[in-house]
Amino acid sequence: MRLAALRQKNGLILHDVDSLCDAPGTHQIGPALFTADYWREQGLVVGEAPGRGSSLFLQAALPNNGC
Repeated sequence: MRLAALRQKNGLILHDVDSLCDAPGTHQIGPALFTADYWREQGLVVGEAPGRGSSLFLQAALPNNGC
């Protein structure tokens, strides 16, 4: 696993660079991924750490596209 950080405004996403794929229709990092509502709508939030810099803990979805 190779961790990388993607920053956008006041948000930060840590991700495994080996799990992302450049093929069309695969995991793409966009602005929506920096909103808590997006992850709640996906049903992937399994925990939260509220505070000045709140954190969400997410259930990793299994890839279904072979990337």
